[in-house]
Amino acid sequence: FKNSFANLFGSMDAFEENYGPYVWNKVGFVAVPFNGGAMEHATCIAYPLITLNGNLQYETLMAHELAHHWWGDLVTCRTSGDMWINEGIASYSEALFLEHVYGYTNYLNELKGVHRDVIQRAHFNDEAFYPLSGVPHNATYGTHSYSKGSTVMHNMRSYMGDIHFFNGLRAIQTNWAFRDIDAADFRDELEDATGLDMHPFF
Repeated sequence: FKNSFANLFGSMDAFEENYGPYVWNKVGFVAVPFNGGAMEHATCIAYPLITLNGNLQYETLMAHELAHHWWGDLVTCRTSGDMWINEGIASYSEALFLEHVYGYTNYLNELKGVHRDVIQRAHFNDEAFYPLSGVPHNATYGTHSYSKGSTVMHNMRSYMGDIHFFNGLRAIQTNWAFRDIDAADFRDELEDATGLDMHPFF
C-alpha cells in the first residue's frame, strides 16, 4: 500500500500550490473490492483494492481522487450537465500532478494522449459530439466530461497564462467553497479574479 502511494505528498503539494489550501482535517484511502474506479468521499476515499500492487502504475488515479477534495467536494458542479467542473478538472489534475512530480514534459505527454482520446473516441464513447457544458444525462460520466474537460483546462491555461489561470482557480476555491457552480459562474469568477475577458474562450 505504501509503495503505491509514494507520491501522495507530491500530489498534495501540487494541488495546494495551484488550487489553494487543503481544507479538510485528514485524508484517507480505504481499500474496497471495486472492479474499477474509485469514490472521492471527503477525507476518506474508497479506492480499488486491485490498484494497490506495490508500484506506481495507478498513481494518477490516486491524484485524481485527491483532486476531488478541491473539485467536487469543496466546489461542486450545480447540475450534471457541468460535470466537467468535477471530473474534467480532476482529470486535468492528473497531468498537473505529473508535472509537479516528474516535470513539464510528462505533463504534456499525458495531455497529448488525453487529447488524442477526445479526437478519436469521445463521440463514439458518448454516441454524439457534445459541447463541454450542458452534456445530456447519459453522458454525465462520459469521455466528454473527463477527457474533453481535461483538454479544455489545458487550453484554458494556455489561453490565460499560468499566473492568471491558477489565480482564477484559487479564487473559485475561495469564493465558491461549499457551494455549487456552473459554467457561467466559473467564467465570471475567472474574469473577476484576473481582469481577463473570458467570454470569447467560453
